[in-house]
Amino acid sequence: MRVNDEVKVNREYKDRLFRMIFGAEENKQYLLDLYNAVNHTSYVNVEDIEITTLEDVIYVKMKNDVSFLLDSELSLYEHQGSYNPNMPLRGFLYFAHLYQQILSGQKRDIYSSSLVKIPTPGYVVFYNGDRKQPDRVELKLSDAFEKKCVAETFGKMQGIV
Repeated sequence: MRVNDEVKVNREYKDRLFRMIFGAEENKQYLLDLYNAVNHTSYVNVEDIEITTLEDVIYVKMKNDVSFLLDSELSLYEHQGSYNPNMPLRGFLYFAHLYQQILSGQKRDIYSSSLVKIPTPGYVVFYNGDRKQPDRVELKLSDAFEKKCVAETFGKMQGIV
């Protein structure tokens, strides 16, 4: 019998730890420090951060995500212990829920004749799994599109003005 066959590893502890450290109201300074490090910024007021992490999202098995608003940016940070090329799609779905929550909380009408402004999204996945990866990998939602021509126009709407 191999030694590894006897050891049961709880992979969820890293996920819960990430959220505990960076997603708790009392640890906003850690989140602000992380944001500044990732974005090369120098924000200092932790009260400018509004944590927006969703609870009980159907497609999220682990609690390894932290989302927050800072200076009209909606950031989603997630910790992953396994490589997953579907992270952009998962992020897209998560952001859809976040925007729905934000808009309904502000009672903004997306069916009105005026443009509804939304915070700019930013999505970062911190990976520390066993599969060797470069220090920085950029995954794109458009890579998941079945027709590449759609990817070139994604986000652009044609219409009569």
